[in-house]
Amino acid sequence: MASKFFRENLPDVPPNTYYKSIERMFRKGELDKISKGIYCRPKVTKFGKISAGENHILNYYVGKENCTGVVVGYRLYNKYGITTQISNTVKVYSNVLDEERKVIKNIVMKFL
Repeated sequence: MASKFFRENLPDVPPNTYYKSIERMFRKGELDKISKGIYCRPKVTKFGKISAGENHILNYYVGKENCTGVVVGYRLYNKYGITTQISNTVKVYSNVLDEERKVIKNIVMKFL
């Protein structure tokens, strides 16, 4: 989250300068845009660039030990063998969000 990083780590840098440098890095291909205000540094392999996947996004919002959020719905049921259905969307409750609701790719998150 670009704005959160800016507030916490770069209080002396003017906002216009910070966002312009993010825009330039995005144009050069050094950053990939995942969602509005969320960027990642893509991994470069011999097959091309690989952006952040579903697991990386879930690890950020849920945490590796489920300490900042929880996956709910059919993904949770499938994980514990209650159902064999696999949902196209992942529903998450998280306390990492700055807003009430956010959608990134196929992940729907709500503030807990």
